[in-house]
Amino acid sequence: MTINDVVGTADAKSHRIPGESGIWLVIFGDLLAFGALFFTFMYYRAEAPATFAAGQAAMNRDIGIANTIVLLTASLAVVQGVHAYRAGARRAADRAVTAAILCAVVFLVLKSVEYAQKLSAGMTPATDIYFLLYYTFTGVHFFHVIVGTAVLIYMRALARRAIPDISDTQTIESGAIFWHLVDLLWVAMFALFYLVHS
Repeated sequence: MTINDVVGTADAKSHRIPGESGIWLVIFGDLLAFGALFFTFMYYRAEAPATFAAGQAAMNRDIGIANTIVLLTASLAVVQGVHAYRAGARRAADRAVTAAILCAVVFLVLKSVEYAQKLSAGMTPATDIYFLLYYTFTGVHFFHVIVGTAVLIYMRALARRAIPDISDTQTIESGAIFWHLVDLLWVAMFALFYLVHS
């Protein structure tokens, strides 16, 4: 093997796409599905601007902002965890991913509180098209957060493994990619349901 072969191999590794190839198919499928939901939202908002303005006025923006900060903090922690794991600092990776898990739990609690507030005020999926879309979008996202939390717990288990497996890095990267999708989807939903006026 020549020095050029070694350099070429190292260069290929430094430019590889993170995660496993299957996770990118999951991401692509999710983005297509949510893209269809976003177009549906925009269509009905154009059809009933007053309904959407009233629905948006009823949103608890404080909880929405808090949940956005919580998810962004979780994503930052996940990034730190992945970098720490790659560097061999598995204890630091464990701590970072644990922080992300706690943020995910806080998100789920806050979102549950918001759902309870809406339902107790009589704002249900049957109220109007705005709340039908609100519960559909955020309900699907809520499920994604639950799955993402399970993924984070598995990532932490890998970081704590006594003898790391050679494939663990890719698995952890894949989990991080999925979590970033969860974060990205929420930021888009926060803008649609809490910020963008009709």
